[in-house]
Amino acid sequence: MSGVVWPSRWQRRLAALFEVVGVFIVATLLARLASRGLALGPANLRALEPGVVPDFVRLSWSAGANLLLRYGLVLGLAFAVGWWHRRRRLSDYGVTTAGRSLREHVGIAVLLFAAAGILPLLLKLLPEFLPMGRAPQHWALIESMQTPGVWLYLFVGSFGLVPIVEELLARGYIQSRLAEDFGPPAAILITAVFFTFSHTQYFIASLIGGGMLATLFIASVAGGYVRHRTGSLLPVIIAHALGNLPFRGWLEPTVLGVMVLLVAVRARVIYGYAVQLWQDVMVRDAVTATVTGLVVLTIVLAQVILAPLLLPVSATIALGAALILEFREKRSNNGMHPTRNQLDFHPRT
Repeated sequence: MSGVVWPSRWQRRLAALFEVVGVFIVATLLARLASRGLALGPANLRALEPGVVPDFVRLSWSAGANLLLRYGLVLGLAFAVGWWHRRRRLSDYGVTTAGRSLREHVGIAVLLFAAAGILPLLLKLLPEFLPMGRAPQHWALIESMQTPGVWLYLFVGSFGLVPIVEELLARGYIQSRLAEDFGPPAAILITAVFFTFSHTQYFIASLIGGGMLATLFIASVAGGYVRHRTGSLLPVIIAHALGNLPFRGWLEPTVLGVMVLLVAVRARVIYGYAVQLWQDVMVRDAVTATVTGLVVLTIVLAQVILAPLLLPVSATIALGAALILEFREKRSNNGMHPTRNQLDFHPRT
């Protein structure tokens, strides 16, 4: 392999960021156009007109169709670019059991759910006792409905389909792609930032809105670390699904009590992993890279707010720039695909 001149580290990092942002925005915009052309209907509760009482059965079908279309295009484009660029397989994105049994994955998932899910569940319970400001509109609407259609909608848009497609995108594609050129610590943090700010339903000027974004970030970092350490998406998908289950009434404090008990019983194990996570993730290079990711995210959000009509152009340019840089990388080695070691990839321990 001597004589090979690779693009610089920052060229590879720029290519990774441009690819992730470009793939996500371009495919999402194409999905929106396709949804309108196919007349699929509203994608979620927030897409309904104010004051409209939803038909949850119809909404479930339209939400599911929109989700599959959107994530199908995003992941299809992402995986196609990954195969062309570095011959990435599905197992490289965490679609594997990584040599562990289902029982092991479930055990890890339950512990992750308990440790990372206590704070979000507390935030849902506290407004009954303390003033926490305005809550997301869909919380009250779902709570007020007690029909089978609500459960069908929640299965599609909360604890069934959503955890699979969101984790395939976030911890599967984005984290795996960034880990190759930024290293796993920075990839975990940048992915957590992207994942948190993609939940726009919590962009509310209240303690609940800010609290949910903060707890989402913490849970996302923990989930990213589990994905890195296990090599599989299965535990984070299961934990994500458990965290999105709509516990109501007496189930909320009961589940919270079980979570606290589980964390207390496994406190030593959780503390050990928390310390290791802090040592592994909060390193100087990771923080610097995360700041870079925040700058990119800020630019994207500013454009969404101030100049949305330019978004398709800038996203296409970003994706085009990523493909050019990645083509140069391939060409520099006569079309051969680099190995993980050549990409400064730090394998999990």
